[in-house]
Amino acid sequence: MHLSKGQKYAVHAAARAAQYDDARYRQVLRRLAGVRSSTDPRLTRENFIRVMAFFEGECAGRLPGFSPGYWFGQDLRTDPGDSLRFACRREAAALGWTDEDLDRFLASDRCSSGRFARLADASNYWLSRLLDALKAIRGRASARPGAGVPRTAFNAEDAENAENIEGETEDAEVPF
Repeated sequence: MHLSKGQKYAVHAAARAAQYDDARYRQVLRRLAGVRSSTDPRLTRENFIRVMAFFEGECAGRLPGFSPGYWFGQDLRTDPGDSLRFACRREAAALGWTDEDLDRFLASDRCSSGRFARLADASNYWLSRLLDALKAIRGRASARPGAGVPRTAFNAEDAENAENIEGETEDAEVPF
């Protein structure tokens, strides 16, 4: 996405309002958006909003020309995947899994078949599928005798016996 002239002006004005020189401004662009310049076509709308929210924070929540907290509010709405990632982590924690366990399950043949190595890389579609699978695993675990005892870690045996995200199920019980 190319930023419009007005958006480029807004980013530069926000950097000036935060009293950032050109070097610090470009450092912020690299750190938050992964680009060197506001003219870079890889600068997405989400990254533009993130940069504006950062500068708004540097100006105590008030950027000239915008209502207080405007960009912070926009930044909260930019990625619906954030809430899905949070829900997946919550379900995994209820199973006693760590973030590494969750990443291994996501990458396993029973989930994304290696499409994604980490939760942060997964698309919203796969995040919702992962969340459904985690809820199903937890539901089966809570229906079993001795339920409520959290697992210590995800392992390959769990992946072989867990419900396939694509809807196929194994006849063997999931060892929890």
